[in-house]
Amino acid sequence: MNLTDATISVEKVLLWYKVTEEATMQYQRQIKMLVRDSLPLPEAIVSAVNVGGEIEDLLAFQRNELEILAVFDYLSALEALFCKDYQIRVNQKLKDPLSRHFRDIAKTRKDNDTRLGFEKDILSGWKEHAPQFKDIVSKLISVFKYRHWVAHGRYWLPKLGSNKYDFFGIVYLFETFTNEFPFECE
Repeated sequence: MNLTDATISVEKVLLWYKVTEEATMQYQRQIKMLVRDSLPLPEAIVSAVNVGGEIEDLLAFQRNELEILAVFDYLSALEALFCKDYQIRVNQKLKDPLSRHFRDIAKTRKDNDTRLGFEKDILSGWKEHAPQFKDIVSKLISVFKYRHWVAHGRYWLPKLGSNKYDFFGIVYLFETFTNEFPFECE
């Protein structure tokens, strides 16, 4: 597998979110001023309100969607980080137990012509061969249930327990461990 430079880093996702959130908030302040002063609204706002709903509901929806997409993008960047690390460990034939385990998986997958599983193969490998990260990897697996729900259209009620996944909560949770994980791809 060839690695690409198209991957977005978690740092860039964080920056994108902050810039987009600020732009969204500024736009929403402008809309509220137009409403307050009884001035004409942009056509997109008028159309959305005509479809049904209040401006406040539309603006709240916009903020919520921004956060959901940012979480999705951030988790995708985390997945890419783990997958790149996996590829480097396999290709460079590193000698640590995790790398050896990943090479065994790669050989088995190639021999059986089956796909690599992110959670089943990569994350479980980290849990087994880097036990100091077991708790954080378990949390990551839990958070990825949320990502799967977003990625597949949100048409079912996800079983997320009492977890509420907001962008900065996820960033805080995983910023710490990405600095501590011995990734080979950084």
